[in-house]
Amino acid sequence: MKIIVIRHGAVDFRRSRRCTSAGFDRECAAYDQAPLGRSAYVAPQAEFRNIYVSTLPRSRETARLMFPGRDLQESKLISEVPCRSAFDSRIRLPQWLWFLAGRLQWAAGGARQPEKRRDTVNRSRQFIALIFRDGADCAVVTHGFFMHILLWELKKSGFRTDRLRLVDPDPDAVPACRRMGLSGACRQDRKKNEMMPGRSYRIFLAKHATFCLPELYCR
Repeated sequence: MKIIVIRHGAVDFRRSRRCTSAGFDRECAAYDQAPLGRSAYVAPQAEFRNIYVSTLPRSRETARLMFPGRDLQESKLISEVPCRSAFDSRIRLPQWLWFLAGRLQWAAGGARQPEKRRDTVNRSRQFIALIFRDGADCAVVTHGFFMHILLWELKKSGFRTDRLRLVDPDPDAVPACRRMGLSGACRQDRKKNEMMPGRSYRIFLAKHATFCLPELYCR
């Protein structure tokens, strides 16, 4: 069985640099309903029997653009980890501080966050059990923060990554290689403008593009 994990495309939404706790919560809710900022994305050149998306619009829209005409299987198990303000404040604080405080509460199991870390891990394991039962090659269009948990649990479940190769499917994008804790050699090839079938890729593009992580193979 082979899986490729894809982060949704960039969303057409601009957050405030500073906001109150109430403003942060409003912006998080608005972001979840915002449309994509682009109308086209490069799809992996491979055959997938199943394409999984989350319940959030940005995941579904990305999948429809990458896999036009395909049936999508929606699952709340791969939705983004929600984040709300860690405390009440009328002081306008930086966005990064709100996110940091919220994610720390999530990790510590704070009651103020809609979801705790153990809940996120449990649903990632439920999703892995689902794809194991089906046993088919699949693409998973999910979200950045949840993706870290999913990849960790996939590796713990016996999946491995093939060799990595970085290509640039968008000539206007600037690729930037990052490790993210996955094994394999990663090299940049600016001369290629398409993905070759039968290989595994880690694609990191500029801010306004989606990126794909390597195909994961079940032992």
